[in-house]
Amino acid sequence: MLKGNERRECIRKDLMKSLKAMKGAELAKKYGVSRQVIVQDIALLRAVGEQIVSTADGYIYFSFHMNMPKRVFAVKHNQEDIEKELGTILDLGGSLLNVFIHHPIYGDLVADMNIENTHQMQAYIKKCQTVEFKPLMFLTDNVHYHTVEANSEKDLDRIEQALQNLGYLYEDEGDYNETND
Repeated sequence: MLKGNERRECIRKDLMKSLKAMKGAELAKKYGVSRQVIVQDIALLRAVGEQIVSTADGYIYFSFHMNMPKRVFAVKHNQEDIEKELGTILDLGGSLLNVFIHHPIYGDLVADMNIENTHQMQAYIKKCQTVEFKPLMFLTDNVHYHTVEANSEKDLDRIEQALQNLGYLYEDEGDYNETND
């Protein structure tokens, strides 16, 4: 059996090499520990700066695409429109990096999404339907923000136009657009 530091290094390497998310139970079985030990290992890896995120499909190592354009979209819609919103972004070549809100007391509340395809979106939607789910937008009268990544500015322009056509785009005074310096 591996010591904690050795196991965490192996988990880090497994996640970096994997082309798909890895479930905590899968890692627990592989290393002969409980799922809770894996949860703690992931927390420790994150604490030292490893970019590991949780998704509906399990853990992934987040590789930030430095050269890909990103844009923050301010949107407002009902909970019933989440799937249509996400599907539109994905269909037009975008990946959803996160969702966040501006809360008057707590400031910015951010949740990583890292949804790059319809399979990941469907897993996210299914998870939302199987647990007691209240999206962040409930705290801000349905206003929320997504950081979206795409291959080109043209893709981001098409996504913006589609969100506008659906009536989801929200005019906000804040400027949260990413720059690629």
